[in-house]
Amino acid sequence: MNRLKDKIKKKWKTMAGMTVMLMFVFVVGFAAKAHFTSRAADDDRDYVVLDSTGRQMTSGQEYTMRRKQDQLSASGAQDSNTKYTWQSLDATKLKISATPGNYGAEVTTTGINSTLYTQAVQYGTVGLTLTITENINGTNVSKTFTFTINIMFSVNEYLVKSTGVEMNKIFDTDERKAIIMDYHRDTETKLEFGTDATDSSQSQKLNLMFGDATKGSWNTSNKDVVKIDSNGIVATGPGKAKLTVTYQDTDMTKSDTDEIWVYVRPEVIYQSGDGTGTGNGKIVNSDVYTQSLVVKTGDYLDCQAKFDSNPNESISQKLIWVISKEVGGNTGKKVLIKDSLGNTGSEDKDDAELVWYPALKKYQLKAKAETYVVQFFVADTYPGFENLEVSTGKKYHCDPVNIAGGVQVKTNYEEKNVTINIGGHYVLTDAFNISLKGLTENFKGEIYTDVSAGIDGSKIIDFDNASWNITTKSTGKATLTVTKYPQQSANTNIPEYDTLQTVKVNITVMQTFSMNVSSIDMAIGASEQLYGTFGEDVTTETSQFKWEPSDDSNEYITVKPNGQYATIVAKKETPANTPVLVTLSWTSPDGVTLTTKCNVTVRKSVEEFHMVPDTLTIEQGQQSIIATDLTEKRNLIWLSSDPSVGTIEQISGTTNPSAMFTALKAGKTVITALNPDNNVYATCEITVTQPVTELAIGVVDQETKEVVQYDTYTTTLAEKYVFMKAIFGPSDTTEKETDFKWSVEGTSLSDVNPTDIAEIDSSGKVSMKREGDVYIRVQSANMYATCHLIIQSRPMTEITTDVSSLNMIKGDTYAVTASYQPEDASDTRMTWTSDDTKVATVNDKGVITAVGPGTTSIKATAVLPQSDDNHTTASATIVVNVRNRLTSIAFGSKAEYISVGSSKTVDVQFTPSENINSNVTFSSSDTTIFTVSKEGVITGVKEGVAMLSCVAEDLGQEGAITCMVYVTSSQVSATDFAIVPNEDTVYIGKTLQLTPVFTPENVTDRDVTWTTSDETKATVDANGVVTGVEEGTAVITATYKDTTNDNRVWTGTCIVTVEKAPVSATGFEVTPVTQNIVCGKKFTIKPQFTPEDTTNQNVIYQSLDETVVTVDSKGVVTGVGPGDAIVQCTAEDGGFNATVAVHVEKAVDFKLSPSTRELALGHSFTPKKVIKPTSANKTATWKSSNTSIATVSSSGKVKAKKIGTCTITCTLTKYKQSAKCKVKVRKLHTTVKLNKSNIRIGLKQSYKLKATVKSNAGKLPGVTWKSSNSRVLKVSSSGKITAKRVGVARVTVMTKDAIHAKASCKVRVIRRVSSIRLNTNYTVCYVGRSKKLHAILKPASASVKGVKWTSSDNKIVQVNSSGKIWGIAEGDAYITATTTDGSNKKARCFVKVVEPVPVTSIVIAQQDVTMKRGDKMKLSYSVLPSDTSDSIKFSSDNKRVATVDRKGNITAVGTGNATITILATSGVTSTVNVNVVAMNKSVLNLRQYDTETLIVHGTSDTVTWYSSNTRVAVVTNGKVVAKGTGTAYIYAYVNGCKVGCQINVSSVNNNKR
Repeated sequence: MNRLKDKIKKKWKTMAGMTVMLMFVFVVGFAAKAHFTSRAADDDRDYVVLDSTGRQMTSGQEYTMRRKQDQLSASGAQDSNTKYTWQSLDATKLKISATPGNYGAEVTTTGINSTLYTQAVQYGTVGLTLTITENINGTNVSKTFTFTINIMFSVNEYLVKSTGVEMNKIFDTDERKAIIMDYHRDTETKLEFGTDATDSSQSQKLNLMFGDATKGSWNTSNKDVVKIDSNGIVATGPGKAKLTVTYQDTDMTKSDTDEIWVYVRPEVIYQSGDGTGTGNGKIVNSDVYTQSLVVKTGDYLDCQAKFDSNPNESISQKLIWVISKEVGGNTGKKVLIKDSLGNTGSEDKDDAELVWYPALKKYQLKAKAETYVVQFFVADTYPGFENLEVSTGKKYHCDPVNIAGGVQVKTNYEEKNVTINIGGHYVLTDAFNISLKGLTENFKGEIYTDVSAGIDGSKIIDFDNASWNITTKSTGKATLTVTKYPQQSANTNIPEYDTLQTVKVNITVMQTFSMNVSSIDMAIGASEQLYGTFGEDVTTETSQFKWEPSDDSNEYITVKPNGQYATIVAKKETPANTPVLVTLSWTSPDGVTLTTKCNVTVRKSVEEFHMVPDTLTIEQGQQSIIATDLTEKRNLIWLSSDPSVGTIEQISGTTNPSAMFTALKAGKTVITALNPDNNVYATCEITVTQPVTELAIGVVDQETKEVVQYDTYTTTLAEKYVFMKAIFGPSDTTEKETDFKWSVEGTSLSDVNPTDIAEIDSSGKVSMKREGDVYIRVQSANMYATCHLIIQSRPMTEITTDVSSLNMIKGDTYAVTASYQPEDASDTRMTWTSDDTKVATVNDKGVITAVGPGTTSIKATAVLPQSDDNHTTASATIVVNVRNRLTSIAFGSKAEYISVGSSKTVDVQFTPSENINSNVTFSSSDTTIFTVSKEGVITGVKEGVAMLSCVAEDLGQEGAITCMVYVTSSQVSATDFAIVPNEDTVYIGKTLQLTPVFTPENVTDRDVTWTTSDETKATVDANGVVTGVEEGTAVITATYKDTTNDNRVWTGTCIVTVEKAPVSATGFEVTPVTQNIVCGKKFTIKPQFTPEDTTNQNVIYQSLDETVVTVDSKGVVTGVGPGDAIVQCTAEDGGFNATVAVHVEKAVDFKLSPSTRELALGHSFTPKKVIKPTSANKTATWKSSNTSIATVSSSGKVKAKKIGTCTITCTLTKYKQSAKCKVKVRKLHTTVKLNKSNIRIGLKQSYKLKATVKSNAGKLPGVTWKSSNSRVLKVSSSGKITAKRVGVARVTVMTKDAIHAKASCKVRVIRRVSSIRLNTNYTVCYVGRSKKLHAILKPASASVKGVKWTSSDNKIVQVNSSGKIWGIAEGDAYITATTTDGSNKKARCFVKVVEPVPVTSIVIAQQDVTMKRGDKMKLSYSVLPSDTSDSIKFSSDNKRVATVDRKGNITAVGTGNATITILATSGVTSTVNVNVVAMNKSVLNLRQYDTETLIVHGTSDTVTWYSSNTRVAVVTNGKVVAKGTGTAYIYAYVNGCKVGCQINVSSVNNNKR
């Protein structure tokens, strides 16, 4: 809902009328930001319009309405008679009123100010205008404001505040309001759903703008914050959650959705660490607990946060804490100490903080003695400490929860008795719980010294007044006295400062002995090193140390001691809460024993785990928790394959190991969580996207291709197209322009479908179709932009066509060419209409089609009127006359006879006869014989013969006709007359031409009259053309009256029979198309004609293979013999052909098995009859082709008589079908073959050999099996071999017949591999580098230890036969090792190949090192960058002085100097100078007052000497003087390195040295 809003622009057209006020509505671009201020002539007026939230509204802008009923106000006038006229431009969506109720479309108020009440009726966009008319300096001046009100389906953003519930904007700059609730443990905070937002009695309920909220579908994003019950929402814990509502219309045709945020403030309970205190267990919100809360550092605050539904949610996603304090006495000024976002004050940032403990789900207060202000904000409501000051106006509205009337943290200021180990220190700021500033300004500390009593604490401890830190110097006791400055009482915030007295801090410094760690967690199979450490340097011997585990039986761990050091190996998982206790004891030479302990917990190694999720898409700049499905704590190593794309950082406080991923830039990276115990890992592939954050629309200039951004773009329809392009950013966005969605949207003031005005394709090309305005919208994944496209109106005022009238023949077309004025008209669309579509039609392109004879008008009319005032439209009219098409003409007679001087009109017959162009032209071939007029009147001139021609205007010369004209000297009378034919048949609807026959042929007068005896059966026209009407008979009579022979009358008749016309076939097919039958069976072919009533349905049938099938004249097909044949079917009417494919099978399927058999001489066998179907009659006769070779009995038993070949034939009696078997009689021979000749099987495994025996005996012989070494393997009578021990044996099979054929198989019994694993299942290899993988096989005694190495992608990583891998290219692949002994065991390693990262520098912690001979140390250095791919090597240039191993461990072997070089593969080096020193003596036995000089070999540097017991011996510059009996150690310090010599001093009276 917070995405970029649709900036809809409105254009209101001017409306004129005598009684309607003139209003101007301006279209304002959505990017405009200027504040609209109305100025009157000669005086200033600042009119201000405010909404119900106090926000100033700007004329021309759009405002979203999310309240069913709202309130606006206008002010700024100075004249009390100022008139405010408000008008809703669509009262069906928005009604207005001067008072609540009585809503309408227009409101007028008078006064300095005006208040308007609005009520949304339905959602949509509506215009609202305000006209202010004020008398300024005697003149009425009017100003009009226009607003676009966007009424949304929404949660109704109006709620009367009730206990624990309110609705407000979190910040003034927010677009929308949110719900703010208080959580209470004991009393439920609930906001009920309402049914009607207009019902004032429901003002404390959650309503919808439109609809019944109780019938909406509500969901919450976090049930730990707010839940939905049957009639409302209930606060369940502090934090924030998003409410989503979906509402379905009552007619179920539309659903709407809205969202609103809910912020729930916490209820805080105080819990003291020791269970005491007046506020312990109480609610300490300041509205409940008003006095100051007195606490101790380490006490707890419980905000009652819940994590049941979202266990991976962090507390920072719920709450933000802020700690501050007041300074400057009564000024009330507060300064920030610290907040949970990491912001701190300048001086006191370390004095106080709250630490979240996920296991306890509580905050622990860690603070120095002071009075603090502690506040809790719901996440995303904290405005920043600098904005908490509200003296200039409060800009945030979700108030924090303040703790009590302030929090007073008590001191621990009291006498201290402390034992500190040598080398330790004691921090008094922590001991007294007073800040360093508080101690330095209010207290002083002094080490107690009494010279007279021999007490000098400064020899035992040091005290630093600046840090208030006590450090140890030597073992012993000392006291520090702390005293306050009384004059500071008025200037300190330390609680109870006035009651504090002088206290002593008594320090006892002791020798220390401890383990390097006090507890360790180990996975089974892992090892760790433990060792003891001393606070003071002590000379030790290996025998003085003793390691003792509580696990005496070494069930769980094994301890491998080596003096002061020991290696712990984890063996078995320890019971819950029962670690193994390892104790290290050291006994000094004087018998004092010190002990130290370490708890060892052994847990199972994780064999498999997964990431949740295992793939993730996230936007740049966002964070996401990546969790595992592990259920207990594990020390995982988290890696990002590309830290530049995103970083991963382990987070604590979650129930399962998790890490926070931060997306830095667009790209892909793989997050790996690695368990270092056994290198088991899981991965999550993450894609970081950069969404579009800047989006606008530009128009492409088609000439320059330049793209210019437009909010509003005006063009004309004549341009036809507008090419739009998305302008978007940032430049590194991962969204593709091809994925953007373009659409056309309408304006609220137009009822025209926007796609009728313009359409847009996926590339941004706009096709303009008519005048109007629309919004072009481009949508990216998360936002959209719009451009107001205005297509201007420039209509046509005149239309001219290329013709005004047309004469057309039926079926013809004519494309009208139309022109218009003005030539640059923006809308050139025309509508074409015909007054009579039965005469002519016209399409939308202006193409006229002649349909039938007649006259009509075709009209072209402009779509748009000429103007808003002139509603007439330009048009043009074409008159179209349509006639039938003349197809032919003919003379009524083939010859014309006329006498000289006489005239007659030639009879011309037209087809068709009506609605045609009958214009013809006549001509005579010889006008000296006859002439012809244009009307067709011929006149005889002289005796002779000439040709008469007639040409029709529509047919031209190609349709010209002729006839012969005979001119006689006088008239010729007829001697006989008849018509032909005198009898004929005609079909209904068809015609028959009757012809008169004159005798002689040159009869002059040839006029004939035709009549029919029955017009219901047949008609006849004047030319003798008879037309069949109905079945029956009619007599056609021709009457000839010869005017040249006293009008003698002649008649002729023709009997005409009228019949129905035959129906012809148009198609033909048969069924079936294919048919399977057996010999002797029949089926009938069925013909099918189209149409079904075809008159002639006779078919000719023919079999194309009569050896397979025959067919008779009725289509009956009979199977004659097996095979395939085609039956061809031909229709007599039309000659159509169709075929039937027939497959004829035998009556039974019969064969002998075998069909060929070799048989040993004297042996016999019976062939098997194989018959289908099995139910067929099997009675048969048998016959041998040569009984001397083999005979066959009536039952089919064949017996071999002599060597040779013959054929055995079996004939089925019923079906007369035969089958044969070829028999070859030979001498007896047998072979046997095994399926394997050499096999390898595992110990205790079995395998069954298969023997194949071939013999020409009547029956196959059996076989016997034998093992050559039954201790290695045994073989059963069926050939199953079982391996008993490792070794080699041969299995032999032999036939039991006289041939004793044999075959054998060599069997090697091996011990197979039971399991295989690799030395690692995850590794990183660099491009161009190699690594060696090792396969570990079990058991170690496996016979075949070879493995085959393969890569899942040789383009990324390759591997050789020994397991050595090479990185080829960046990517991921698997290397698989497979056993070759047949066990097919596999193990694989996930290999990530990355580009090598060379070392740029090697940073040495200590460039010069001094060591004692015999000592060891590990080099301390850092390699940059830390993720380098280089390997590091070490070398010494003087191995007589110091050696270094491959891990960087230096061993001092002799005195002198050596240089240790650290070398990276890339060539970067760094060096360490090692100076090895040694004392010339390790033990001296002296008597009192003897002297001896000690020398430090190997150095020329300054040596500092020191005696551990100056009562026994003292030393100066190496010269030792024995003073008293006993033992002392002389130490020499060279550059921080200590070497020593034990001094044993005996009495001067003792002669022994």
